[in-house]
Amino acid sequence: MRRALLLAAALVAACAHAPSPRAAVVEAEGWAPLGADGAPGARRRALADAERAAVEKVSGVRVTGRTRVDGDLAVAQTVETRASGTVRRCEVLSESDEGGFHRVRVRAWVAPGPLAGRRVAVRLSGPGAKSAAAGARKSLLAGGFSVADGKGADLELDGEVSVRALGTLDGFYSRRARVSLSLRRPSNGSVLAEESREISAVDAAPDAADARAAELAGELGTARLLKGALARLGD
Repeated sequence: MRRALLLAAALVAACAHAPSPRAAVVEAEGWAPLGADGAPGARRRALADAERAAVEKVSGVRVTGRTRVDGDLAVAQTVETRASGTVRRCEVLSESDEGGFHRVRVRAWVAPGPLAGRRVAVRLSGPGAKSAAAGARKSLLAGGFSVADGKGADLELDGEVSVRALGTLDGFYSRRARVSLSLRRPSNGSVLAEESREISAVDAAPDAADARAAELAGELGTARLLKGALARLGD
């Protein structure tokens, strides 16, 4: 009994932050399978799932977790959540184990992200620019932004794209794309963040390998770029 109480107290402490006067209060549920990391690990993952669900309720934006290589997962997922909204405080209302899963229900105070709902114009140039721009739009839309055609944009995402061949492996073409990006306010020209990113990809067709590498570089580069912009704005 004492162990259960201590774990519940740890859960409450894990999501306790200073509430924001602009925060919306919602209730949400999170689920996680009971795995090798045991009950504490399942509780942490269920709590993270509940926080994502709370942000979705307030922002109306689907916040997804996607598998990435070498830490890019955490970056992309965190950026999406913080751009759409931030859980400032949460209380665990109930929790239980059901059918091999741990369920947590929370009451959360969600503040909108500082860039949520902003219109962003994407302007990339160079080989692979079209594919890189498609990747950039994925990260922007997932984070609660809208993509503008240039007129009336709140922010501008500019950058250069390049793609180079790395050779072939077992009949697959390997390509490496690089993006150099900046996010700025067109009203005064101030730069919120800059980011460079290189990503490799393979495909059975050379053109498809070019496009895949450029799209991934644009998507993950933009995720990093947004993280830098959010940090600068102090969220």
